[in-house]
This record gives sequence, C-alpha cells and structure tokens, in this order.
Amino acid sequence: TARIPPRQATARRLVPVRLSRTLSMVQLVVIVVTLASLAVTSGVAYSPEGLQRRLDKAKRPTSWQKRLDKALLDVDKNPQQRIRLLQKVAGDGKKIVSDVRVAAAEVQEKGIGKGHPILLDLLFPDGTTARSDLEGLVALRKQLPELTKGLAPPTVEQLRAAAPAAPIDPTRVARALADLAGDERKQRELLQEAKNALRSTPKGLETPKYRVLRSWRAGPGALDGVVELRSYPPFTVARKGMGGAGFG
Repeated sequence: TARIPPRQATARRLVPVRLSRTLSMVQLVVIVVTLASLAVTSGVAYSPEGLQRRLDKAKRPTSWQKRLDKALLDVDKNPQQRIRLLQKVAGDGKKIVSDVRVAAAEVQEKGIGKGHPILLDLLFPDGTTARSDLEGLVALRKQLPELTKGLAPPTVEQLRAAAPAAPIDPTRVARALADLAGDERKQRELLQEAKNALRSTPKGLETPKYRVLRSWRAGPGALDGVVELRSYPPFTVARKGMGGAGFG
C-alpha cells in the first residue's frame, strides 16, 4: 500500500490550459472590447474605494461577469440556461457600461502596461473560465520555447524508416458511425468525453481532498496565475495483494 504522509504540503501552479475553448473565449473578449469601444471615458469619476467595491462585486456568483462567462463558456449549461443567463446579463446593461467605462478609463490613464490588471480583474475576474483560459494561454506561451528547444526535425533516414500510415477503411468507418447512431449509451459517452476535453478536471475523476494553507500570485503579471500551498490528508494511491509466499 502506498500512502502519502499526513499534512504533506505541495505547491502547484494553477494554470489550466484549455485551448479547445479559445474560440468561445475570443467571442467573449470581442463582446467586452466592443462595449469598451462604445463606452465614452471622458468625465468618468471614481474613487479607490468605489473601484474596490466594483472589483468585489465582480467576484460574486451573481455578477454580470460571472453570468456572461457561464452563458458562453460553461460546457454543462443547456440552451435554456444560457438564454436565461444572457437575459439576466442584458438586464444589467447599465452596470456593464459603467464597469467597461471604468476599465477603459484605467487603461487610457495608465496605459495598457499598468492599466490592464484592473481591466482584467473588473471584466474577467478570478474564478471565470475566460480568466483561467487567458492565464493558461500566457503560461503556454512561456513554456513553448522550453518545450521546442530540444526538438529537432526528423532526418531523411528516420522518415524513410517510419512505417506508412494504414489506409482508412471506409466500410469500417461507416459501420462504426452506424453503430454510434443507434447506440444511445455510446452517444452519451462520446458527449461526456467531448465535454471532459473542455474541463480543467474531467467529470467523474476522483481527486484527493486538500486544504489550502496559503496562496500567492505566481508573478507580477495579471495573467501569471496563482500558486497554492496545500495540505493533503493520508490517502491510498494503489493497493496490491502480495499473497503469503513472500518475495522470491
């Protein structure tokens, strides 16, 4: 039996990379940017206290930011739920315009370098799928040079030695599609697998419980993600009965 000792703290970089949702995330960004382009930033007045209240409201589950994020990016929402969420977002039109104006004013006053953290925290707060995806894309951009550094293109000899790809059998493909069309269980499993590809944690995956001891920003950038120091209770990783004969 393999066990993890109690209260073992681990640090993990929380940067889920879900590139399959990039198109939907871009749509969300386009919507917000369009609103920002329509917002008139002249005459926008707000205090640091007022800005902090806006940031706190953006993190609430009922904020327009969270509702818009779920309506566009939550793979578990059905069409009716998405429509209801979008209707609620539309009812917050004045709040949306006000928040976008404040975010645009921050960037206009401080520049994109110093103003973008407020823009991200106000329009894409922590806990939204869009924010996680943006952090994942930034992390991927940093990791790609390291991953590709040791890669070399295949030589002519390697290409010649490679086994040719097996031809696709149209009959087998047609038979598999016909089986899929007539098997509801396989259709549900395929749909679940497709959704799992878009989740940071696949549905049904058993994960150990933990307690967050401390968390901090992974870097100075607004999209550098968060590091968590966690404490895990003892749990069994694997168990194998060895019998009574002993080793050898």
